[in-house]
This record gives sequence, C-alpha cells and structure tokens, in this order.
Amino acid sequence: MTDDDHGQAAQQGRVVVPAEASPRRGSRRRRVVVAAAVLIVVSGSIASVAALSGSPGERRAAPAPSTSGSHGSTTIDPQRLRPSSAALQQSAPVLSSAVTLVARMKGTFPGYSQPGGRVDARVWATWHGLPSALPVIATAPGGWLRVRLPQRPDELTAWIRSGDAVLTTTPYRIVVNVRTAHLQLFKSNRLLGDFPVGVGAQYTPTPTGQYFVAFIEPPLSPAYGAFIMITSAHSRAITSWDGTGDAIIGIHGPIGADAEIGTTGAHISNGCVRMHNVDLLKLAQVPPGSPIDVVG
Repeated sequence: MTDDDHGQAAQQGRVVVPAEASPRRGSRRRRVVVAAAVLIVVSGSIASVAALSGSPGERRAAPAPSTSGSHGSTTIDPQRLRPSSAALQQSAPVLSSAVTLVARMKGTFPGYSQPGGRVDARVWATWHGLPSALPVIATAPGGWLRVRLPQRPDELTAWIRSGDAVLTTTPYRIVVNVRTAHLQLFKSNRLLGDFPVGVGAQYTPTPTGQYFVAFIEPPLSPAYGAFIMITSAHSRAITSWDGTGDAIIGIHGPIGADAEIGTTGAHISNGCVRMHNVDLLKLAQVPPGSPIDVVG
C-alpha cells in the first residue's frame, strides 16, 4: 500500500487492534483473525493486527539480514522548551540528553527532504485513527524539525515546520537488546528496569534500528497482558502476513509463553517483544513518541 493509501485509511479512524478473540459487540474498530503469537500486522487497506506464532511450522518467510546496532536518540532538555512554536520558527531548540522532544501534529502537513527542500512525503495527523506523536531527531534554524515516521520503510523520517505541530516531551526511552533478549526502561537516562523478554526467532528476527512508541492499544484477550504497545518497527522477514500488506512489531504480554521467557529471555517470536505481564505493567507510564532503540 502507498503512503497516501495508508494515511487515508488512518484518517478514516481505522485502528490497529489485536483480534485473537472475537470482536467485542459494539466495537467501532475493525479486527481480523490473529494467529497465536507476537507479530502485529497492519492490512493494506484496513489497519489490523495479527500475533504470529513463533513455531517453525508457521514461519512464512526466509530470514532477513539484521542491521547493525542503533545510535542513541536525539533529545532535548525540557527547560529549553519555554519558547512558543512561533519562536521556534525563528531558532532551533538546544539539544541535550534529558528528554525527547515530541511533535504532535496539528493536522496533515507536507514533509520535506531537507529544510526548505522539496516536499517528498505527507506527515499525517493520525496513524490508524490515533494522533501522531513523532520523536524529533534533529532541528534546524528557521523552525525546522526532523521527525521519525511510523510507516514503512523502517526509520523513515521527514522535515516539518515547527508551527505544524504542538511540542511536548517524554523522559522515557526503551532499549531492546535482541542478543541478550532483555528490555531496559529508562527515565531521564536513569535505568528503571531490566526485563527478560521473548524476541524474534532465528528466521523471524526482531528488526534492529531506531523506532518509537506509535500508540497504545487495549488487548482483546488476557493473553496479551494489560495493553499492546504499537511501535514504528516493521518485520523485515515477513513483508505481508496472510496477504494483509504489512507486519508491525508490537510489545505485549507473553501469549502463554511465560515459561519460555523465563528469567533469561528467549528467541521465540516472529518479531514482536513478549513480556511477563508484571513487567509489561512497568511500561504503562511510557507515552507515545517515546524512543525505542532495538540493538544487538
């Protein structure tokens, strides 16, 4: 699906939701059947989720090469965010490592290849019906912000004008190490927790790179834990799950794999990150726009 198609679907309020169980009555969100496991899938014209099994018999694609470890996220000190958006149009904020600057789009606006350059994307006000919260990874004089986008290809970025967004911050950052199968949660660069997790198996690895929390979805089944954290990462081993056109990585509960995750973590999923339910709750405070670095 094209970026325009994707954005139009999002504008119609279609939301990514897990659908392992039957849809709830009265729900306005469209759901599709999910296979039991951990990969969240967005359809070509209907945003939907599929949790994929980590068993070898259900793997659908050959392994894809992993990228190298990610770099640190570019962040900004909240004390330097006193200027209004109008002021930011005249000068760039000073960067530090305290918290991440997040752009919450006021509407759908052009995305530029560089400050003052050509328009080569549309930056949507919503993604799957929920407000876009995009981490800022660079700034430039004249009120330009470079933001991460949630669509494929992974780590897609665009420059936007600061006046097109409301600026907020998040002190949280998540680091997933696919080699050690552990997830770390940071707040203002202070480690809050180090948790064993289930990450992608050999043929369906969790993709490394720099991503972010796109939004939070409620689960349909207790197997997913308290919520599903939808990320901006996409599987590179599975380009289309059951012909749906996409395969988005999520962070959620163990789907019955507590014993496999254990205390050391395991490589058991088709790309998503499974957590013990008690550990997943520690991520409930992390808002959309927070960076997620997948390394290993």
